[in-house]
Amino acid sequence: MSGPFDRLLHLGNVVVDVVLTVPALPEPGGDVLATSTETAAGGGFNVMAAARRQGLPVRYAGAIGSGPFAEVARAACAAEGIEVLQPARPGLDTGFVISIVDGAGERTFLTSRGAEATLTGADLELVRPGPGDAVYLSGYGLVHPANRAALLGWLGRRAGAAYPKLRPCGSPGADRSRWLSARSPRGAGAAGARLSRHRGGHQRGR
Repeated sequence: MSGPFDRLLHLGNVVVDVVLTVPALPEPGGDVLATSTETAAGGGFNVMAAARRQGLPVRYAGAIGSGPFAEVARAACAAEGIEVLQPARPGLDTGFVISIVDGAGERTFLTSRGAEATLTGADLELVRPGPGDAVYLSGYGLVHPANRAALLGWLGRRAGAAYPKLRPCGSPGADRSRWLSARSPRGAGAAGARLSRHRGGHQRGR
């Protein structure tokens, strides 16, 4: 793939989507039979799969657990040729999202957090962006306290001469109206961002 980036380094979350299609949501205390059910890797996996299908090498630096949902996530990454950098979290499965789609196409979500919400600074210690890498973060990752501390600390250590620009991308809490500097209190609290191109051996210029 020819373009502005040579590789994608993804620091978001891979979860498993459990999608149930129903005619309508039940009343409180009610019950309804789903007309179809699908289970597949989702969350940050969708971004990485799209990049891979355009020919971009992808590395995933987020956490994946151990258990049935983790197996779904890891198998999906392997099938797309996504390099998973972290070892499996022992004793903790990957989280999942129950997505209920009603007859009008409206979606309702219930999320259960798992290993993807337990990232630490130590996990990212050896994660280094290479020349030409694009580094992707999602507000869904920054929502989790452990991940937020780990990711913002990692960004600070990679800062170099010029800090990357933060661009809100519509995740929870993102302020879409302006560019934010990650060094400012507002930037540090922004829940959605993408990292601009990494140049050279140090972070320059999310």
